[in-house]
Amino acid sequence: MFSCRYNGLVGTHIKVTEFVRDTDCLVCGPGTLIELDTSSTLSEFIKMLEEHPKLLMSKASVTHGGNNLYMQSPEVLEQMTRPNLSIPMFELLKGTPFATVHVSGMAESNGKKVSSLRKLRVAFKGVEEASKMDTTESS
Repeated sequence: MFSCRYNGLVGTHIKVTEFVRDTDCLVCGPGTLIELDTSSTLSEFIKMLEEHPKLLMSKASVTHGGNNLYMQSPEVLEQMTRPNLSIPMFELLKGTPFATVHVSGMAESNGKKVSSLRKLRVAFKGVEEASKMDTTESS
């Protein structure tokens, strides 16, 4: 919605735009909440993404803070990040009680597999500060 406001000076006006927050936006949306045990490995996390009813994501690649935790391709990156699969997510996320990760992979949409990029909020069960994270569910 656009509107113009006259501020009293000749030829000067300010355009006002109403911004609506998109809950699916990778930047301003909250992301999907995923709760993990502190012992859950990256491999278990990726398996959980395949079974999560709101995600159903296969062939997932995972990044956090600009670092590749696991990359499906190209082959050289897959080999470099493969050792992380057996490391607990809590350790990979440097022991923080909650964090935001980005996952890319294939998701099902209307019966077809499509490329997808999702923002996920990871909170660890039993960690005190994790309860402070905004746990409002989102797609």
